[in-house]
Amino acid sequence: MRFEKLMALLLEAFTSTFSQLAGILGIFFIFGSILYLLERMTTISFIKSIGWRGILFTAWLGTPIHEFGHALFCYLFGHKVTEIQFYKPDKYTGILGYVSHVYNKNNIIHQIGNFFIGAAPLIIGSIVMYLALYLLVPNAERVIGEAIRRSHHFSVTKNVLTQFEVFFSTGIETLRLLFTRANLDRWQFWLFIYISLCIASHIAPSPADMKRVWAGLLAIIGVMLVINFVALLSGVNITNTVLSINYYLGIGVALFIFATIISFANFLAWYLLLSIYARLFRGTWINPFTI
Repeated sequence: MRFEKLMALLLEAFTSTFSQLAGILGIFFIFGSILYLLERMTTISFIKSIGWRGILFTAWLGTPIHEFGHALFCYLFGHKVTEIQFYKPDKYTGILGYVSHVYNKNNIIHQIGNFFIGAAPLIIGSIVMYLALYLLVPNAERVIGEAIRRSHHFSVTKNVLTQFEVFFSTGIETLRLLFTRANLDRWQFWLFIYISLCIASHIAPSPADMKRVWAGLLAIIGVMLVINFVALLSGVNITNTVLSINYYLGIGVALFIFATIISFANFLAWYLLLSIYARLFRGTWINPFTI
């Protein structure tokens, strides 16, 4: 094979790999970043008003679910868990819990697992919120069905403006269907709201989690490059086939959109309440962007 043709195939393999991973895994980075920002601003609002202990109002439930996600995916990808602290808050380090694990760096499955272990709180937290919705809210099936229907458009389009419109419209419709008079009169609905707030406050991958995500992503890129290169050598471009998976990601996107809506509502509610408190008792407003 001529050198020029080989380089052209390598370039096409890189391009195909980037397109495929951006289309399939991009939602983890988009929603993970948004949720991390919302969680950070909520935490800062607590620290600047009633202090660090205010975080524990949601951490007692949100943190164990966060850590359970890490532990579960450690086991699924064959990592050895050496220690688990589902809930052990430390004021001085800011750590609320942790999962320690070791793995074989020469094992590609273990390496890929790092991506999903790091993103696990986002996945598991979203699923638990959906389960709470299904079990506690009377019109849950309608809420879920509408979110999934709209989220399919988010998955299959590459237009950022269209994705934003889908996200915004899905959020408005979800809130409209949730906050009905029938739901507001039921204590189960308010229990669902509290559970969701606890999870949403601690759903985002931490900076340490994101290091795992990036490490795992490098392994995934390596595997996909090899697969794409071999496919192109055979005269086949598998990009369209891989991206067709997006059609089936509607439920995942719906989960993440729902988690983001709850997280935003959680931040806004706490920010308003804590800002009023800070203004009355400390004579200042809260800047949620810097500690």
